[in-house]
Formats: sequence, C-alpha cells, structure tokens
Amino acid sequence: LLTFGIWSLVPSSFDATYQTSLVATETDLAVDVLVDAESKTLRIVTKRGAAAIEGDYELWVAIGDGAPMSLGVLDLSKVQERTLDVPWLSGLTNAHMAISHEPKGGSPTGAPTGPVLAVADTITL
Repeated sequence: LLTFGIWSLVPSSFDATYQTSLVATETDLAVDVLVDAESKTLRIVTKRGAAAIEGDYELWVAIGDGAPMSLGVLDLSKVQERTLDVPWLSGLTNAHMAISHEPKGGSPTGAPTGPVLAVADTITL
C-alpha cells in the first residue's frame, strides 16, 4: 500500500508530440508550449519574461486558417500544465500559436483584443 501511495505521487511521464516556441519581438517574453497528444496534456514553459505590468498575457491556438481559440491566461512564474480534451488536438500538425496582451483575466470577447506579441508555427516532434 505504501509503495502504491508513493508511486501515485510521482508525476506521469510527459512525451511531447508537438512544440511551439514563442518569442516576442517587442518584449523579453519567450515561452515554449509542448503538447503530449497521447496524454492530452499541454505544458507551458517560460524561458524568459515576467508578468504583464497591466493586464495579462493570453495563449491562443489556430488550426489552419481557423479562428484563434484561447488556451488560457499565462502564469509566467511557473511551469503550467493543462488537460486538452478537445477534438482538434490531431490538427496541431497544421497549427500556430500566439500570445496576446489582454485585459486582466483575459480577453472579454473570446478572441484576441490586445496586441499580438508573438506568433509561431507548431512543429511535430
């Protein structure tokens, strides 16, 4: 029982299938976004940068020429993991991601409203 308890506390492995490296051109913000398609997990790793002075940074994904979909507000102080139980996960082979500067709490409209700071294509690993 003790062995099971310890084993259950060990994080599961993360084997990235897709990666997007976002580097802002007008700030020092750099973020890697990794996706493990098998476990349906998204991992966000801040390479450099700090929280926005006003508002929040928000992460977006667009499949092909589709409209951007929010992946949530970024917390640059730690590595973030989110579950992605979405039908478009297999479409990441034809996707790009972006970071925008939004009002506190994120976009009020469900679409980017502030300036887009970084955009990059998603690559298959």
